[in-house]
Amino acid sequence: MNAGRSTWWLAVVALGLLHGGTARADVIRDEALGFTMTVPEGFVDYAPGREQQGTAYAYVKGEPGTTNFAIIGIKPMGGTIGREPLPPSELPQADGIKFDLRREKWNSFDIEVLVGVAQQEPGIAVLVAQVPLRRQAIQVAVTAPLARQAELLPLLRSLLASLDGPSNWQTDKERSLKAGKLIGGVAVLLGLAAWAIVRWRKRRTAAEDSAPT
Repeated sequence: MNAGRSTWWLAVVALGLLHGGTARADVIRDEALGFTMTVPEGFVDYAPGREQQGTAYAYVKGEPGTTNFAIIGIKPMGGTIGREPLPPSELPQADGIKFDLRREKWNSFDIEVLVGVAQQEPGIAVLVAQVPLRRQAIQVAVTAPLARQAELLPLLRSLLASLDGPSNWQTDKERSLKAGKLIGGVAVLLGLAAWAIVRWRKRRTAAEDSAPT
């Protein structure tokens, strides 16, 4: 099942108006989704964030509602995603909010990251990466006030670097190996077919030579 490229980051932006929790978390180990990810030092569990529909994990650093906080949110996408790029026509539209796309690395893959900036007060920036895990794709979002926007990309990159799990996408090496096996299989079939034709022709020639004149 392919997941829709849903735009849940507006809910993530709304998290900035909530209040944080106190429990520490260092590593996420999700057996159901099949991934592990390290939560950077200083982030704590953010229970109100998990109240947002479909959000599996939420962490906060600092005090939401001020100019000094950052939020991490993780949401399963409900299915796998393909490698085709997101059309610009599917970017969300909202007054006072600018959305754009960029590419970042996860493992050996180039994945899409949505960049959202709300200039109006209190001013929020968000980055949302779509990660193609094998069992189910996930969205990893990081949110902060505009004053701390420059911290979001390094934060997202650190999360992606620590995120480990099998993907439904094939690496270039795997695709080359698969293509090589396919070509090799076709070559074997062609060789067998050619050998069978030669054998059949030899038998026919032998039969013709032995036929009475």
